[in-house]
Amino acid sequence: MRVPVLAAAVCVLPVLAFPQSLGDAARREEQNRERKRATGVKAPSYSQADLSPLPDEPESPATPAEASREAEEEAPSTGPTTEDATRVRKELDREAARRQEQERYWRQQATSARTRLDAAQRTHDVVCGPGVLALTGG
Repeated sequence: MRVPVLAAAVCVLPVLAFPQSLGDAARREEQNRERKRATGVKAPSYSQADLSPLPDEPESPATPAEASREAEEEAPSTGPTTEDATRVRKELDREAARRQEQERYWRQQATSARTRLDAAQRTHDVVCGPGVLALTGG
């Protein structure tokens, strides 16, 4: 007896918890703003002096050639190398082979299931065919 009552209570409780409407939320927010204005509480404001200074920029190289040479030395290689491309291609090939093997496996499983289903259907038709029902009075 307690279980149905408990189940009913669990189903009814979320209905009783009404969410606040958008209008209620807007009224509550407006009341909070009016209260802050009345007490003189102001939102903080920040100036450039309050912000932390940016780190000094390094001196620029004298010539554009020096700048490009420094950029090459400092910048890591962002493009894939030939070895990376070969490794990725091998991984993709292995993944494709694995998927083909899985597909072959599941196709065999489906064929086997269809064969068993057909055999069961034939057995059912023989055992419960129209002639059997007529003989048994069913």
